[in-house]
Amino acid sequence: MRIAVLMPTQPVPVKGGAERLTEGIVRKLRERGYSADLVKVEVDERSWETLLEGYCKFFYLDLSSYDLVISTKAPSYMVRHRNHVSYLYHTVRVFYDMFHEISHDKESYRRRDIVHSLDKYGLSPKRVRRHFVNGSQVVKRLIEADSYWRSIPFEVLHPPSPLEGFREGDYKYVFIVGRLHRWKRIDLVAKAMRYIKGDVQLLIAGDGEDRGVIEEIASRDRRIELLGEVSDDELLELYANALVVPFTPKWEDFGLVTVEAFMSKKPVITCTDSGEPAVIVKDGVSGFVCPPKPREVAKRIRYFLKWPDEARRMGRNGYRTAKEITWSNLIAKLLGLEQSSSGSRRVKVLVADNQVLDPPVGGGRVRIYDLYRSLPPEFEVTYVGSFDWLGPAYREQMLDERLKEICVPMTVPHIAVNSLVSRACGGEVTLDVTTPFLMRLTPLYKRVLRYHLDECDVVVCSHPWVYPYIGEKRPLIYDAHNCEYYIKREILGGTFLGRILAWLVKRLEGRVCRECDAIFVCSEEDAELFKRIYGVDGSKIHVIPNGVRTDVVKMAPLERKEEAKRELGASGSVVLFVGSPYRPNIEAARFICSKLAEELDSCEFLVVGGITEEHVGCKPGNVRFMGIVDFSTLMKVYEASDVAVNPVTRGSGSNVKMFWYMAAGVPVVTTEVGARGIRGEHMKHFIVAELEDFPRYIRLLLEDRELYLRIRREARKLVEEEYDCRVIARRAGEVMLKLLERRRDEGSHSV
Repeated sequence: MRIAVLMPTQPVPVKGGAERLTEGIVRKLRERGYSADLVKVEVDERSWETLLEGYCKFFYLDLSSYDLVISTKAPSYMVRHRNHVSYLYHTVRVFYDMFHEISHDKESYRRRDIVHSLDKYGLSPKRVRRHFVNGSQVVKRLIEADSYWRSIPFEVLHPPSPLEGFREGDYKYVFIVGRLHRWKRIDLVAKAMRYIKGDVQLLIAGDGEDRGVIEEIASRDRRIELLGEVSDDELLELYANALVVPFTPKWEDFGLVTVEAFMSKKPVITCTDSGEPAVIVKDGVSGFVCPPKPREVAKRIRYFLKWPDEARRMGRNGYRTAKEITWSNLIAKLLGLEQSSSGSRRVKVLVADNQVLDPPVGGGRVRIYDLYRSLPPEFEVTYVGSFDWLGPAYREQMLDERLKEICVPMTVPHIAVNSLVSRACGGEVTLDVTTPFLMRLTPLYKRVLRYHLDECDVVVCSHPWVYPYIGEKRPLIYDAHNCEYYIKREILGGTFLGRILAWLVKRLEGRVCRECDAIFVCSEEDAELFKRIYGVDGSKIHVIPNGVRTDVVKMAPLERKEEAKRELGASGSVVLFVGSPYRPNIEAARFICSKLAEELDSCEFLVVGGITEEHVGCKPGNVRFMGIVDFSTLMKVYEASDVAVNPVTRGSGSNVKMFWYMAAGVPVVTTEVGARGIRGEHMKHFIVAELEDFPRYIRLLLEDRELYLRIRREARKLVEEEYDCRVIARRAGEVMLKLLERRRDEGSHSV
C-alpha cells in the first residue's frame, strides 16, 4: 500500500509539535512495512491571498498514484482522493477561536465566512472516509463556530511522541519547551518566577516571534535561561532532569509537551483555559491545573520545590497515562486496522511469571521484555508478575505499545515464610522455587491470573514457577530461560532442604515439559538437556535464543569513547562486566576482584548491575561497582568501555549480556560457558578463554588494533543478522500462530 501523508509548511521553517508528529507518522508507517511518503506543500498564512493559494494548491494536488491519503492540519484536507482519511490537528485558528482576539472589520468577517465554507467542503463526509482529531478541543472550537460540525463523526485520537529514549533523571529545574508565540504563553511562566525565591532555574527551549518579549523578562532575572532550538537528544536530556514542566498555552489542540513530560515521569502544570492539556493532566494526580495567572503558576512550582517526592509521584502517574497512548493504536486507527492484518482481532498473549518486569534488569527480565514487545503487530501481550519485596502497591502499566505489565504485591506471610526457607538453605535465594506452593499466600495473584487466562488466546509460562496456577488453559508454551533443575541442583545442593527443593524443581519442570504444547529454549545445548533429563519429544522444542534490540543498543563511533570516559569519571583502559546478583554472576565478579583486577592494575573495571561489594567481599581500588543504572547511563558505559568480560563458569541457557556487549561494539573475552548458545567463532566474534588466560587476551585486544576492530565489526554483524529480537520474535510468533491453527483444527474435527 502506498500512503501519502500531507503536511502544510510555512515559508519560514518551523518544527513544532505538528511537524514532528507528521514526520513520526510517516516513520512509523515505514517501520511497519508500508510505502509512505511525506508530501509537503508550502502555505503562507501571513496574507489572505497566499492563504487562499494554499487551499488551491492542495485542491489541485494529484495524488492518484497513492492508495491512501492522510491529511493533517489546514488546508491539507482540500485534497481530492478516493481514499482520504483526515487526522485534523487544527483549522486556521485566526478564523475560529482566536478570531475575536484581534480587531476585525467587515472584510475580516467576509474572509472568515469563506474559510468556514472551504473547510466544510474539504472535511465533508462525502470527501473524507474517516475523521480523526488529535484532541477534543479541535472539535469543541469548530462546534462553537458553527453547529454544522456536530454532524461530523470526529473521533479523538491522541498521538504519542515521535521521540524515543525518554528516561527519568534528576529533579533539578523548571523546564519549558515550545514555540515562543503569544498563544503558547511562555511569558506566563517567566513572570511567575518573580514570586519564587531561591536559585531554581527556569530553562526555556524553543524559538519564535515573541522571543524579544521573553528575553526582556529574562534580562531582569538571571535564573531564566533561553536555550533556543535544541536537538532531540538535548530535549530528552532536558526533560529527564526537570523538576516540573509547566505547559500553559491558550486553548491548545493537543500539546505533545504534556505526553513527553509524562514519558519522562515529570509532572505538568497547565491552566484551566489551556485546552487539551487541561483534559489530560489530572489535577493533584499527574500535575496541577490552575488559573492562568503568574501567582497561581508560581504557587504550584513552589509546591514541587518544597515536596520533590510529590513531583516523582505525580510524574509517575502521568507516565502511566502516557503509556496508554501508543503508535500501534494510532496507525491501526488511521489505516482502519483496529483488527489484525488477517482481518480478525489481535492474538492476545498472556505471559505469566513471578517477578517484576519494570525495570528490565537481569537476563530473565530483559529476555521477557525484549522478546514479547518485539512480537509482530498482530499480537498484544499482557504480563502478570509479582513484586517480591514489601511496600509496592498493585500496578498496571504499558511498557510498550503492545506490552502491558501487571504486578501483584506478595503478602507479608508469603515473604516471611520464604525467608525461613531461605535461611534453612544457607541464605540462598529461594523465592522462585517456593513460588509453586507459597503463591497461594498471595491470593490476589491467582485471581488476576485467572481473569487474564479467560481473556487470552495463548499462554506463555515464563520459567516453571507459576505453572500450578495456570490450570488447563491451552495452547501453552513453556519459555525455558534455562534448565532450572540443572541450575538449582548446583546452587541449592549444599543443604538437605535445598536438595529437596531441587528435586521438587525437577518434578515441576518435567510436568510442564510433558503437558505444554511447545517449549522455547535459549540454545541447542538446553534442547539436548531437556531431551536427556525429561525425555521431551524434540518436535515440540523450538530454539528461541536470547537477543537484543539492535535499533535500541547501537554501536557508538570510537571517537566517542574518550568523551564518554570523561563523563563517567573513568580513565585509561576500561573493562566492563554486567550482571545481576545471581550466583554465577557473583562468582564471576569475585574472580574479577580477586584475580583479574590485581593482574591488570592499569585497567579500570566497571561492574554494572545488582552486584555490590558486599556480595563479593572485597573491592580493589581499580574496581567500581556502579549498581543498577538507567538506560542512558548504561549506553554511556558501553560507549566508554574498551573490553567486556564474561567469566561465568556455570549456568544454562545463554547470557543476555553477551548480545548487548556485541551489539554495542565492545569486544568480549568470555569463558566457553559464557558463550554457550551463540553461533559465534573464537577470535572472530569474541574470544573464548580459560579464566587464567583472561589477562593475556584482554591485553591482546587492547594492543592489537586490527583484531579489536575486526571483532567489534563482526560481532555487531552477527547480532544484527541472527540475534536481533525482532527477528527472533517473528519466529516465536509463527510458533504461536501454528499452535492456534492446530487447536482450531482439532476443535473442528471433534465437532
